[in-house]
Amino acid sequence: MRLRLRELLDERGMSAYALVKLSDGRVDMTTAYRILQQDGRLRFFSAALLDTLLAVLGVTIAELLEPESTSRKSTGRRRSSAKHQRPSRKGR
Repeated sequence: MRLRLRELLDERGMSAYALVKLSDGRVDMTTAYRILQQDGRLRFFSAALLDTLLAVLGVTIAELLEPESTSRKSTGRRRSSAKHQRPSRKGR
C-alpha cells in the first residue's frame, strides 16, 4: 500500500509544513517529509498517523491509500537485471 499524500497535498495547494500545522502536533515535520521523500511507500505507520492524515486532509481511507502493483517491492526498489548479477558458484 502507498499513502497518496503528495497528490492530496498538491490537490489542496498545501505544503508539508501546512499539514504539520493543521495536525496540531500529531504529525511532526520529520514524519511528513519522510512520507513525501519515500513517495508514500512506508513499511510501517501507526493507526494514529493514519487517523490524523484522514482528519486533516478530510479524505476517506480509500482516497488516502493506493494499492501497489504486485510486481514492485514495497520499498519501491527495482530488482537488478540478470545480466548484472554475479554468476552462480555451483560446480566450483
